Amino acid sequence: MTDISPRTGRGRGENTASLRRIKAAEKRRQALELRKAGATYDQIAERLGFSSKSRARESVIAALAELTLEPAREVLTLELERLDAMLLGLWRQARAGDLGTVDRVLKIMDRRAKYLGLDKVADSGTEEARSMIGALADGLQAAYHQLEGGGTHDDRTQP
Repeated sequence: MTDISPRTGRGRGENTASLRRIKAAEKRRQALELRKAGATYDQIAERLGFSSKSRARESVIAALAELTLEPAREVLTLELERLDAMLLGLWRQARAGDLGTVDRVLKIMDRRAKYLGLDKVADSGTEEARSMIGALADGLQAAYHQLEGGGTHDDRTQP
């Protein structure tokens, strides 16, 4: 039977794993600080108890990656919020059929897909994803032609 901590509702194993992650993050931070202060990887390994200088180096690199990853996430969140605000401002006009606005909305949606990596789904090679994207493109093209000419694409091709 698992012992559940009354404060968190988690088992002791999860608390131990969390403590290990916290200690490892602190050790990475200390390694980075030592490196910034001019310590060699050998010195960092000796001072912080790494098994080798290569482990100390890996720790410094991981700490640097964490530093750059967090601001990147914040920038992505900010950019997505900006796109959402733009989309919200244009949505009513696009729904009313303003073709210039529809084009702008599609560009915003495309940029959002690129930021989130949704455009890479088409490159993944899965037939289902390609089929869905193809169907969506066909539907958008048909709607565009209907708005443009007042009828369906097939109506315009007939004499």
